[in-house]
Amino acid sequence: SYSYRYINTINLTRGNTMTEPLTSARLSAIAYSDKIKSIDKHKFIKRIIKEETSTSCNIYKKGKEIVITFEGTDSIRDLPILFDFRKDVVQVEGVDVDNIKIHRGFIKAYMSIHNDILSVLKRHKFDSIHCCGHSLGGALAEISILFLKNIANKVSVHTFASPRVGNYRASKVIYECCVDFKRFVITGDLVPHLPPFFFGYRHFTDRITLDRVSSKIIDSYLFNAVNNHKMLNYIKSIMIWTMEEKVTIKVDTQNED
Repeated sequence: SYSYRYINTINLTRGNTMTEPLTSARLSAIAYSDKIKSIDKHKFIKRIIKEETSTSCNIYKKGKEIVITFEGTDSIRDLPILFDFRKDVVQVEGVDVDNIKIHRGFIKAYMSIHNDILSVLKRHKFDSIHCCGHSLGGALAEISILFLKNIANKVSVHTFASPRVGNYRASKVIYECCVDFKRFVITGDLVPHLPPFFFGYRHFTDRITLDRVSSKIIDSYLFNAVNNHKMLNYIKSIMIWTMEEKVTIKVDTQNED
């Protein structure tokens, strides 16, 4: 039994971060590429790569805001990370909440580059940190907040097709740490529904539901599910909604989305 409310007029370009959703989406797409560039006054600083965990991120700076974009699933090498549904208890500094559990594969991937991120940030002055990513990259962006929140005055996250990262307590703590948390989901994308909730995983945040992108050539549920997960289609959908300044937010009051 679910109860929903709908909000039909929200301007996606407004928020408590200097980085707008469309820019977050574009930077998340660039995270998959070796051709990295600065966009929208976001100056590229550093790319961090850990081959052993197949994990990478790009770091940018715009004014007093650091932006970290995490690469999503890029090859079959990522499958062991994705399908290790076991959860590890994580101790979060400054958070008086017990039993915070995070997806084992995701936390291992993030921790493999955490110290490298800190090393880069120590060389820069900033007021806020904004993290974003698509798919696995979105999951890493969420998790990073737990470990970066104490070194900035404000932290924020924009994710695209992000899977669930942990139990209810973990997702709630991440949400409450952020001044701005937007979770974008295209209708028909299956990844945001993984790992299954019966393994104890939960989303806590409201999801911003974007129109599905259906194939005009192949009318197949599976094909369209894959198609709707593509980062390019997230960019297209966000461009449409940003221009119209309308979006539907679907809120699961039981927090079992």
